[in-house]
Amino acid sequence: MKIKEHFGNKVRELRKSRKMSQEALAEALEIETSTLSSLETGKTFVSYKTFVRLCEVFSVLPRELFDFDMTTVDSDAADVIREINTILPELDSEKLHYLNRIARMFAQLD
Repeated sequence: MKIKEHFGNKVRELRKSRKMSQEALAEALEIETSTLSSLETGKTFVSYKTFVRLCEVFSVLPRELFDFDMTTVDSDAADVIREINTILPELDSEKLHYLNRIARMFAQLD
């Protein structure tokens, strides 16, 4: 699979995890719905302006849009990750740091 297709799948995954329609996301990105559809199917690649807007709308770091390794996670874990990702934007900085410390403790990264 080409990077455009992986990227498009990631955008679709993020959009669906936030229960957004293509129309709603396209409006938030200030692009046409057909442009978003072409992006999600890997027919076109994202412009810089749209890339920046994607990061803002989804509240993700740029590198997260290129995290294609999620396909190796089993479906139960992927569901939990999607659930967590929907909650994260609602947390303040202190809670995010606390959650990060807990996650790192479970992963034994510290």
